[in-house]
Amino acid sequence: MNRHTIRVLEFDKIRAELQSLCLTGEAEAALRKERVSLDASEVSAQIAASQSVRRCLQSEYAFPQVSFPETSEPLR
Repeated sequence: MNRHTIRVLEFDKIRAELQSLCLTGEAEAALRKERVSLDASEVSAQIAASQSVRRCLQSEYAFPQVSFPETSEPLR
């Protein structure tokens, strides 16, 4: 995979859609800073982690519909 592939597959569009699903401002900011990796081993590790999260979300337990307050300011 190369930079051209990243543009063709519209990773920026995917990132924007994922940002709209974030439950906190901190999560949205962290996702905004993430960059698409071109390193095969790093990509494999990320895929494994995301598959674990996906299994949790697809389990019989419903994901709670909650909102979280911003924490960056109070933690300073």
